[in-house]
Amino acid sequence: MGLFASCSAGVLSAALLLLLFSSTALCDCPRPVLPPHSSLKGGGVLEDSYTAETVLNFQCIPGYENIPGIMPRMTCLETSKWSDLPTFCQGKRCPVPNIENGKIETLGDLRLGEEINLHCNYGFRLIGGANRQCVVKSGKVDWNRELPSCERIPCVRPPLIDNGSYDPNPSDVYDAGWITIYRCNPDYSLIGNSTITCVVAENGVDGKWDSPSPECKSNGIYVIFLTFNMSNCFFISSISSIHLCSC
Repeated sequence: MGLFASCSAGVLSAALLLLLFSSTALCDCPRPVLPPHSSLKGGGVLEDSYTAETVLNFQCIPGYENIPGIMPRMTCLETSKWSDLPTFCQGKRCPVPNIENGKIETLGDLRLGEEINLHCNYGFRLIGGANRQCVVKSGKVDWNRELPSCERIPCVRPPLIDNGSYDPNPSDVYDAGWITIYRCNPDYSLIGNSTITCVVAENGVDGKWDSPSPECKSNGIYVIFLTFNMSNCFFISSISSIHLCSC
């Protein structure tokens, strides 16, 4: 009888230990999966398992920031599962590019990893590549390369014309949009357009004049002497009419 009681007590103790062990094992949570772009707050590495009611706090890695309204923490529940934690890190924004006489083209909001294209306004050309990407530099987000610039597109100096002139630019620079006005010398008439305009060529980077320069034709008087039957006669002609004079 005593032996039976002793054995029964041993079996009961073993059963209690097994039950306690099973209960403890069920309450442990496995190693959690780190949310995207995050790490344990304060550093360190994740353990293989955690006991119930353990709270893990996270932080965003460099280049990322917390999404407002989301607490970056997980709790080990008694069901051996971790509480839900949605993605709480988002890329930080790069500085808004400021390009004089230019503009940017983007499908996002300038956050880490996004790319932009840069373009110049009409009459300007891009110096430097058009594409940039938002990256992490020394723990901060910035564009992967120095931003380009936009410079005015020039035309060659307006061509000179015989018996005429144009109003020169004092700086001797003729950028896209510049209008050159031609004038003829006295006693000459202008043939063609009196103005030519510097425009952007088809390749988008060079300048050209939109039309040929005009010409200046003489409207002077010509005197020609003719001899008929030993008599000297002459006639006077002009562009508009011919006059005959008798001897």
